[in-house]
Amino acid sequence: MTSPRLRSAAALLCLAITLATGGAAESSTLPARGSAVAGADVSWPNCPPGMGIPQRRTLGQPMPPAGSRYVVVGLTNGPGFTPNPCLARQVAWVRARHLWLGVYGVVSYPTAAQLKRYGGTGTVATRVRRVGVAQARFNLATMRKAGLAKAPMAWVDVEPVKGWPWSASTAANNALVDGALAGYRAAGMRVGLYSYKYGWTQITGGRRLPTVPTWVPMSTCSKASFSGGPVWLTQTTSNGSDLNRTCPGQVGPSRFPQVFAST
Repeated sequence: MTSPRLRSAAALLCLAITLATGGAAESSTLPARGSAVAGADVSWPNCPPGMGIPQRRTLGQPMPPAGSRYVVVGLTNGPGFTPNPCLARQVAWVRARHLWLGVYGVVSYPTAAQLKRYGGTGTVATRVRRVGVAQARFNLATMRKAGLAKAPMAWVDVEPVKGWPWSASTAANNALVDGALAGYRAAGMRVGLYSYKYGWTQITGGRRLPTVPTWVPMSTCSKASFSGGPVWLTQTTSNGSDLNRTCPGQVGPSRFPQVFAST
């Protein structure tokens, strides 16, 4: 039997390790069953000011507030085929705090040059779908360059992108979305959709995808999603930060590692 003095010493050592690692043991644990877990998302706006493509200069917005258990990191600098210019720094920030980590990528309708480069031959829908696959592969390569070899799930962000208009053909737009979903799935990742009702309807014609998980802004877990898919995450904005919550009925302890990577 261990003496009280040795037990006290061991407890002090565990406390010291926890403090030195910033509470890693606590922050990396699975959520309690039935809890709505708080997190945040970041992307190019949260990079130091002045980085990125000319149309999307970074803004230096704050990183997630204390109390966030996970961070969903954006892979693009706005449209497809443009990398988040400080992805490696943001991934390092999440890892240093031992938070859970997710990823998302914006998709955008291809320019004529992109369609020529990635689309190959065939119908418009066939060619555009190949571009969607290429956008997913580009993001996967961006992840690897940032030292993020793998994530369990990718959220495909489908919304209007200023300066990169979508097609007037919802069939062509849906082909791009299908290609992006297929590109991530081919890499062994689960997929979900981020959008909102007006944007989704404008781009896809209100397409129904009832089996694909959704992440919805300014909504609740109980409200029907833009595509009819189950709501796994909700998003609100406060003081320059995008804050998120998991939906307890969908993302519980067993599913949490299927959505976020432990760091």
